[in-house]
Amino acid sequence: MRGIRAIRRSLGFTDRHQELIRAAHPRIAQDLQTWVDNFYARLLSDPVSAALISDEGRVIRLKRSLFAWFDEVFTLPFDDDYERARANIGQTHVRIGMPPYLMVTAMSGIRRDALKSIRAAYADEQETARQTAHAISMLFDLELALMLDTYRRQERKLMRQKERAIYAERAVRRLADSQRDQLDAALCYVELAGSEDPDARRRYLVKLRDLLLELGRTGQPLRTPGLFAVAPPREASLYAMVTLARDRIGHEPQMKVRVQVEPEDLTLRIHEEAVQLAIEELLQNAVTHGAGGDVHMDVRPLETDLVELRVRDSGPGWDAHIQSLRDVYARGIGLGLSFCELVADLHQGKVDLFQPEGGGAGVVMTLRALTAEGDA
Repeated sequence: MRGIRAIRRSLGFTDRHQELIRAAHPRIAQDLQTWVDNFYARLLSDPVSAALISDEGRVIRLKRSLFAWFDEVFTLPFDDDYERARANIGQTHVRIGMPPYLMVTAMSGIRRDALKSIRAAYADEQETARQTAHAISMLFDLELALMLDTYRRQERKLMRQKERAIYAERAVRRLADSQRDQLDAALCYVELAGSEDPDARRRYLVKLRDLLLELGRTGQPLRTPGLFAVAPPREASLYAMVTLARDRIGHEPQMKVRVQVEPEDLTLRIHEEAVQLAIEELLQNAVTHGAGGDVHMDVRPLETDLVELRVRDSGPGWDAHIQSLRDVYARGIGLGLSFCELVADLHQGKVDLFQPEGGGAGVVMTLRALTAEGDA
């Protein structure tokens, strides 16, 4: 890997800075637990981050991981192995849906705690305190750069997975006219939706094999397997997800993207990765076709285990010839909506078009809660 070398060179981070950090470790080691406690106190004060770490067991595990990380940054050499270890942290941030801005603000709080400890530990050595504080400040810049780079690469990987899902769904629609064609479509899924993770790929192929064997025994129509069924469903905060989606999408500065979830503590057991991408797709489509006007997303429960996500823009509205998703697809457009429909199908929901009052275009997606085994 060359990322950490380039970052060190850009920061001017030398072996001398590394030596200063190593020398500081014995003096500030007793403060590390305080850093951990302060870190989570700050996270719990933010509604988005609090929703991400609401599970008590997760908090305990993350506290242990954070303490181990603090210990590593003061003891390990800043080399390629160090960069690979940091990659796991960035991937975790993507998996739990942490917005990038939280990494920046969290690192700012850690930096304040660290510099306070350095000033206290070197109270009688002002010049050494200054040099060590500068080295540690660069250290946390290095850490943040590595995490954000991993976050960016992991999101690109998820985008590639989404593209495979879209192509697979289009292939299924072309081939699913008969039982024999459904078998061909299932094989197409194998080719197009292969996971880069060997364990995930193995689990998915075992499930698909079982489906094909069952079809061969019963002669019943094949139920299209969900591309994201490898990861087990989990209870997810809809407020955290739509807020993250709003922060991720690109739009003009003057455009306002408003999201509302009622109640704010609304949760649903879903395949979170798939639904997160679908929400972002709905918002991005509305922004792209909204002619620079505001975009609104409203999320509310319809039943105990059924949720509706309604998106509307302020653009010219649907063409008079477009009455349904089929009309959209017939024009050779709507790849994003095709993906959203796939995700809705996975949750026994659906995607429909509607005309909002006052103009613009609207899309509504419904999702039903999944059981622990992943079936709605």
